[in-house]
Amino acid sequence: CYFSRAPDTGPMGIRKWTSSMDAPMHHLIVYATYDDEWMPLERRPAGTLVKGCVEHEDGYGAWLYAAHAPRERLVLPADDGGGIPLGMEIMPGQPLLLQMYVSNPTEAPVTTTATLQAEALTGAYTRTATYQTTNISIAIPPGVAAHTVTQTCAVPPGVRFWRLSTRTHRYAIESRIEDAGLPLVVTTDWNQPEVATFAPPDFHPFSPAGLTYSCTYANPTGSP
Repeated sequence: CYFSRAPDTGPMGIRKWTSSMDAPMHHLIVYATYDDEWMPLERRPAGTLVKGCVEHEDGYGAWLYAAHAPRERLVLPADDGGGIPLGMEIMPGQPLLLQMYVSNPTEAPVTTTATLQAEALTGAYTRTATYQTTNISIAIPPGVAAHTVTQTCAVPPGVRFWRLSTRTHRYAIESRIEDAGLPLVVTTDWNQPEVATFAPPDFHPFSPAGLTYSCTYANPTGSP
């Protein structure tokens, strides 16, 4: 984990994230960090690099961007339905955390590099932010070919979604997001999850049934 800060100017509305990473880096994730009252929290001084960090050990992180490919970018919609672009708002001096996952199967040390760029809007924007739900209490029985975990989450009233995806790990064989039984995302590749995008002006307003996600796992081992 590399700890940093946004510039002291702002607030800024980010319109595009761009990243690059070299082998053997598997993925990177960018968080804005907060305390349990959602006030900006600097977990460690800017410029600190920590090996073996735990992403939520010191407070709460707001997911901003993630990349699994060597070269990737996320461009936010340029129209909120009324001609105003969407912007991911970053406050002046906001503490940031860049989590980089590197896998080294060899017995020798490796050197790798990651680069992250954020492009800010110069005018008015409509704020957009991440809605993230996480289940860290999944127990998969030993020796099963398919074990499914499902949960439904309430969605804040009036919120519309322009992008949906999932994140699982290597025992997952399928993950999906549904709205009242309507599949919106279905992916069978945990390593490169599917992404659904929705266009203005409607984007996707979830029904009163809420957001339902399900993850199906296979466990070929003899342990849960």
